[in-house]
Amino acid sequence: MTKALLRLMWKFQIGVLYYARILNVAKVELNSQRESTGCCYSGRSDVEDDRNYKILSFEIIDNIIMQIDKRFGDLEKLRFVSLADTSKFDTYSRNFPRSAFFTIS
Repeated sequence: MTKALLRLMWKFQIGVLYYARILNVAKVELNSQRESTGCCYSGRSDVEDDRNYKILSFEIIDNIIMQIDKRFGDLEKLRFVSLADTSKFDTYSRNFPRSAFFTIS
């Protein structure tokens, strides 16, 4: 899943902050999936199987969330990349985005 998100980010270079918001939404959705009672294991007849499937689904979702945090945790620090957008140079001469500049240090 994280590879798919990374490919999407490179294919559609929209903006670092946009992707940070998308990743946060994905993490919230994964957490809600994890907390829902019918996550990946309902419909089984054996109670022990239900418990095992529940634990397995929690571990999978936790792993995905951990990988998102690990791979994209520093995404906010890349806001300075937006300064290289040549289409905004005229705007920068009037209103320079200082917050993006200060993320360099």
